[in-house]
Amino acid sequence: MDVYSIQIHRTKEMSERQYLLHFRLLPNQDFDTTLTQPQTKDSLVSTGSITLYIGDLIPKPGRWLDTYLGEFSRKKILLICEQLDMTINDFTTISVAEAVYMGKAMQRYLNQQREAGNIIYEEDGREMIMGEASQ
Repeated sequence: MDVYSIQIHRTKEMSERQYLLHFRLLPNQDFDTTLTQPQTKDSLVSTGSITLYIGDLIPKPGRWLDTYLGEFSRKKILLICEQLDMTINDFTTISVAEAVYMGKAMQRYLNQQREAGNIIYEEDGREMIMGEASQ
């Protein structure tokens, strides 16, 4: 048995696209890369390859409610997580009531920042706002 360590450096491009790293083990006289499946002794399964999906993409969560949270963006979800002490995974289980709270709390924060002269912009240059029900 051997162990290989892979070090991956996060780059800006990783937030825009996914990368694949594919490894394939090849058999030799001392090493076989197939296993017999327990269900059927005659069936072989290849164990000689593995693919790693590498990226820093943040897809729109299924529970993201535009009415309260506004148009989804990577920058917005990261700001919400920072301000409300959340993780991106928390968005997989939020309720409507939590989305209402988040939208209103974040719009209040964005308004306070604007009044202080620190307008927060989306990456495309538009001012960040929450959904219409949070205004």
